[in-house]
Amino acid sequence: MTQADFIATAHEIATHVPGINTEAAAAHAANESRYGDSRLAREGNNLFGVKAGASWSGASVEMPTWEVVNGQRVDIVARFRAYDSWLASMEDYAAIIGRVYPWAARHSHDPVRFLVGIFSLTPKWATDPDALSKCVAILDKHGLLKTDQLRLGEHSEFVENSPTLASAWELLRAYLARRPALLGPRLVTRTQREDGSWKLDVRAP
Repeated sequence: MTQADFIATAHEIATHVPGINTEAAAAHAANESRYGDSRLAREGNNLFGVKAGASWSGASVEMPTWEVVNGQRVDIVARFRAYDSWLASMEDYAAIIGRVYPWAARHSHDPVRFLVGIFSLTPKWATDPDALSKCVAILDKHGLLKTDQLRLGEHSEFVENSPTLASAWELLRAYLARRPALLGPRLVTRTQREDGSWKLDVRAP
């Protein structure tokens, strides 16, 4: 299966699962499962690296993985949930989003907001500090990062009433700054309002 085939398959599966953003789910699955080629995806149908905690009563598989601890990559062995199909994995993913990541669920209409809610708000989905930018890069690579979804018009702004999102916008701004083809001549700036909210402003120079 090519990367494009995986994205198309994951995206199609996601369309049958309510409560998630289909583009973001496909990109997240691609990043976590190495486009479906990870051992966990092949043997456990687990597309998102969901671990089998004490509350999990279903099938599971034990596999080596890694986490980032105090800025350092650490190799570990962990027990992961195993599913009957990729659809079951996607359905469980949606259930977790709805239960643990309500901000992402409320912004399921927008792939970037959805991913920000998963990777930049507490609890974070992954310990990898680059997870958000990796998923945004996958959205961009496969044509799923729509400029209208990012509201990157000649003059537009994105406001969220949560200072905790500042680091996420900084990551996104840094990513966009490295991708001039996506923005063309536009400039991206981030400023904090008096009420504590943040504004991501995109305008022509």
